[in-house]
Formats: sequence, C-alpha cells, structure tokens
Amino acid sequence: MSEASETAFQYKIIEGLSESIRELAKSMADMQRTQVGMLERLAKLEANRVGEVVGEVKVSLDSAIKRIDALEQDKDRRDGAGTFLGGMFKYGPAIFSLLTLLYLFGRSIGLVPAPPTPATLPAPIQVERREGPREEPNQ
Repeated sequence: MSEASETAFQYKIIEGLSESIRELAKSMADMQRTQVGMLERLAKLEANRVGEVVGEVKVSLDSAIKRIDALEQDKDRRDGAGTFLGGMFKYGPAIFSLLTLLYLFGRSIGLVPAPPTPATLPAPIQVERREGPREEPNQ
C-alpha cells in the first residue's frame, strides 16, 4: 500500500471514530435530558408524598395534643381535689373550732338567737275533724 492510500485509510478511520464519538455524545446528552426529566418527576412525586406524610403527621399530632390536654385537665382536677381535701384535713379542725367560738360568742352577746326548744315552739294548730259526708258550700 502506498503512503497516500494509507493516509487516506487513517483519515477515514479517524473520520469514522469522530462520527461515532459525535453520535455517542449526542446519545449521552439525550440520556442526560431524559434522566433530568425523570429526576424532576420523581422529585414532584416525593414532594406530593411528603405533603401527604406531613398531613398525616399533623393529624396524629393534633389528636395527640387533644389527648394530652384531656389528661392534663384530669390531672389538674385530681390535684385540685387532693389539695382541697388535704387542706381540710390540715386546717379543718382549726376552722371548725374558730366557727364554734364565733357561734358561742354570738350566742353570749345575743347576736345569734337560741335554737328552738319544745318550750319555745308554738303549739300546733288543732284541726277539728268530723266524721260523715262532706258538705259543699252553696254557690
């Protein structure tokens, strides 16, 4: 083979290789665009799914907050009743003694009247009952 034909052959091979590389680059660019599109669609799907999951979490969080509020209210009621009863056990005798002293002092100065006794109660009204038919007044 001559040098000119060998150079032409090399030129054709290089030309073929460059055409193959050009086609390969074009194919890779198409694949990259397709991959970018798929990733965008996947991101949208995930965003929608994340929105649904956030909605579910929000609903469960709201129900948990309501249950916590109910439990706190119940605990506050129990604590309030326990505090009241504890205070009554602690301070009840002193309060009762103070009220008794006030009552006795009021009785001694005449501010509080004496409770009724059989001697001070008025006699019940005696109603006369008759046997026989009842007479209706004339109209």
